[in-house]
Amino acid sequence: IRYSCNAFFYNLAVRLGLEKIDKYAKMFGFGEKTRIDLPGEKSGFLPTVQWFEKKFRTSKIPQGYLANFGIGQGEIAVTPLQMAVYTAALANWGIRYQPHIVKAIHNNLTNKIEQVAYDSIKIPIPKKYFDIVREGMYEVVNRPGGTAQNAALPGIKVCGKTGTAQNVGRDHSWFVCFAPMEKPKIAVVVMIENGGFGSAIAAPIAKKFLWKFFKLDKLYAPKTDSSRTVPRDSAAVAVSAPKVSDSL
Repeated sequence: IRYSCNAFFYNLAVRLGLEKIDKYAKMFGFGEKTRIDLPGEKSGFLPTVQWFEKKFRTSKIPQGYLANFGIGQGEIAVTPLQMAVYTAALANWGIRYQPHIVKAIHNNLTNKIEQVAYDSIKIPIPKKYFDIVREGMYEVVNRPGGTAQNAALPGIKVCGKTGTAQNVGRDHSWFVCFAPMEKPKIAVVVMIENGGFGSAIAAPIAKKFLWKFFKLDKLYAPKTDSSRTVPRDSAAVAVSAPKVSDSL
């Protein structure tokens, strides 16, 4: 995780097989809508064994496809919101919250403020495995060789993961993170279309977002890199996600 080693994830995906990949991906909400209270949400796409059998008329899935799925490439499609929910679930040791905009409504008939209830799911994976992933994400940002050392903050333990999605033309730049490590308050996803490597473009943008969120201007002088620019045809998406004991 620290070095973003594709070869490790290629081999892991081949060893797991598509059924287990699909099983665990669904636990984290991929391939389905998050049910956020906004119109027009997309569900992305998660290839299944049944989909392969229908498309290729065989139950034997080529290992090349599995290796590609191991790094989230190929037919797999996700939304920034799904990645935010996923990242928040890692931060919360497996509690997956339904994201939402509305926290409460005013009832005109009773003249009372009513809290809106939203779902949460406990993913059936032992905490010790989340601890391993969270430690790896911490090392991505805070240890030598980590692919997102440029997202590190003074006094705040940021946990993150860079990503580069192959695309015709120029690759898309991804970075997901949450902070602080001990008691997470926010999860952030930045995706830059045609932005290149996640470590080069998306991670510094997330750092600026977190810097403002944690109000570090009051304690430190912000460091900026004027040599890095966001491509003109790109778009950045930053999504806040649930705290351990709260919701969006």
